[in-house]
Amino acid sequence: MVINMLKKDFSFRSSTDGFILPVALLILLLVTLIGITGYKTAILQLAMSGNSQFQTVTRSNADSSLVIAENALETQVAIAGTFDFSIAGDGYYNNDEILNVRALNWDTFTAVEAGRTANEAFVIQFDGRQTLPGEDESSESSGLSKTGSYVYAYRVTARSLGLKRSERVVQSVYVTLEQP
Repeated sequence: MVINMLKKDFSFRSSTDGFILPVALLILLLVTLIGITGYKTAILQLAMSGNSQFQTVTRSNADSSLVIAENALETQVAIAGTFDFSIAGDGYYNNDEILNVRALNWDTFTAVEAGRTANEAFVIQFDGRQTLPGEDESSESSGLSKTGSYVYAYRVTARSLGLKRSERVVQSVYVTLEQP
C-alpha cells in the first residue's frame, strides 16, 4: 500500500489545455496590425509635411521674384521715363498683348529670370491708364482734368517652380502717376 501512494498521478491538466496558444497568436496578430497601421500613418504624415514644406519654399521664392519684378519696374519708371514695349525678350508687355498666366507656357515664353535658379521668372504687363474708382477724369464745371484722378497700372506676375512639381504663380498690381 505504501508503494501505491507514491505512484499517484499529480498532473495539473484540465479541459483548457492548448487554448492559450491561439489566444496568444491572435493578440500578437492584433498588435502587429496596429503597429503596421501606425507605421503607414507616420509615413503618410511625413510625406504630407514634406509636400507642405516644398509648397511653402516655392511660394516664398515666387514672392521674392515678385519683389524683384516690382523693384525693376519701379526703377524703370523712375529713370527711363518712357517704355519701349517692342523690345523682344525683356519681359515687358503692352496692354494690347494678351497674357493669360494660367495658360502661359513659362518654359517657352519670354520672361525675365529672377532669383537663384532658372525656375523663378516674372513678366510685367502694362494695363493702361485707369480711372480711380469714384472719380471721373474731368471736372463738371470747368471740363479740366483733375490731377490724380487716374493712374497707370501694371500687372506684375511672378512664377516659381519647386521640388516635387510644386508651382506657385503670384500677381500684384503696380500703380503710378508717371506715364510710361
